Order: sequence, then C-alpha cells, then structure tokens
Amino acid sequence: MILCGKGDIDPKTDEIKTPNKSSLMHRLWSSIAETVIHHPEAPEAIAPEKAQEQCLPSDWAFTTPEQLASSTQASQAQRSDIEWNNNAARHIGTLVHRYLERISHEGIEQWPAARIETLTRAIRTGLMHLGVSNEELDRSTAQAQRALKQTLNDKTGQWILRSHPEAQSELALSRLSDNIEHFIIDRTFVDDGVRWIVDYKTSEDAQNDMSEFLTQEREHYREQLENYARLVSEFDSRPIKLALYFPLMQHLESWDYIN
Repeated sequence: MILCGKGDIDPKTDEIKTPNKSSLMHRLWSSIAETVIHHPEAPEAIAPEKAQEQCLPSDWAFTTPEQLASSTQASQAQRSDIEWNNNAARHIGTLVHRYLERISHEGIEQWPAARIETLTRAIRTGLMHLGVSNEELDRSTAQAQRALKQTLNDKTGQWILRSHPEAQSELALSRLSDNIEHFIIDRTFVDDGVRWIVDYKTSEDAQNDMSEFLTQEREHYREQLENYARLVSEFDSRPIKLALYFPLMQHLESWDYIN
C-alpha cells in the first residue's frame, strides 16, 4: 500500500520528515516509510510516465483562485459526485470542498460565519476560474456562500471541522491491487475512540421529501465510503463511522461500518 498525505519536507535533504505523533500518518510510518512517494516538483512538472505515482503536493496552501483551480483537479477527478447534473453545480462543490479544507487547517475559531460575506469577490473569481459561466456566476456564488455559512452556523458542521485527534482533510490514499487505486477522504478524525470518515455533499433535497432523498444518497454513496473504510481498517482497528454531510441541509447522515 502507498499512502500519500500532507507532511513536512526537510529543506536541507528534500526528504519527508517523520510525521507528528498526533497525526494519522504517524501510526503508519514505521511500516510504510520506505514506500511513501514524494514528488517535490509541482504536479504539472511530473512526466506523463510517472502520472500513476503522483501524490498531492505536500506543501499545498490555499492562496489565489488560480492556484485553487489547479489544486482541485486531482480531488475532483477522484470523486464520483454524479448528483451534480451540470458544470456549475460541480464547480460549486469543488470550491466548497476547498474552503472547508482551508477552515479545518486554519481553525474554525478563525472563521465566524460573517467572514463568508467578505469573500464574495474571491468566491466569484474562484468559480469563474473553475469554469462557471457568466450567466450562472451570481447564482453559483450565492449558493457556495450559503453552503459555507450553513456549515459554520451548524453545530454538527462546527464539530466536523474543529480540531480532533488524528484529523485530516482531503486525505489522499492509494492502494495497490491489480491496478493502483486512488482515494481522497474529505474529512477523517477520531472522536471518543471512533474513527469518523466524512464525505461532503453539496446537493440538497429538491422534491421536499428529505427521507427519500437521504435514503437514495446513502445507498448511492455507501460503496464509495465503505471502500474508504476497508482501506483505513487495514491500519486502524478502532470502530469506524461513515457519514455524508450536507452543508446546504445542515444534515449528517451516518452509519456504522461493519467489516
């Protein structure tokens, strides 16, 4: 198994440092250190023949909309969010994922919901660079802001994003079987002895039948999340909870993973 994640790079040796003892990576380090693949160059600089070995950049930072657009391509390719039925909705989801990752890294205490109102221009520009058309830009910006504000105003959303033991956002994992399989977990952490694996979904119930909608979403994404859980259970023996979090509905749909 190859595991790729965010870690510190020693500038003198250009080698990956031993992960912090409180991180998920540290639990695996003794057995996988020699198989971790690190590409110090930017993803676009990697030769095509090495594409299957590519990991997310270890020094990723949320800065400009241009960098936002390029940094989301890998994670967008790994998701099968087919509930998005048009490009604007897909791009809204991509942008919301990136901001939720940023919030989890910077600390939710730095992100009162009112801060989202100050980011209208940045969100609009980010969506434009992702490919949202001018005709849909206003609506898409408003929906992305609503998803972020709903999350920050929701106790469950706050709980997901706050600091937890072994917390990781956008955790990239790969598994070698007949082929190399790549996975990206939106959010994972340990709470009260339970490993949580959470996937964000920016869809919402359009038919006013929330129960049916949630049942359909749960069944549609069950296999995807259970694939994540099977991989995580190879190095974490604790109970695992799987969950879909819907920012626009302020709802967490969760269930126990049974191996």
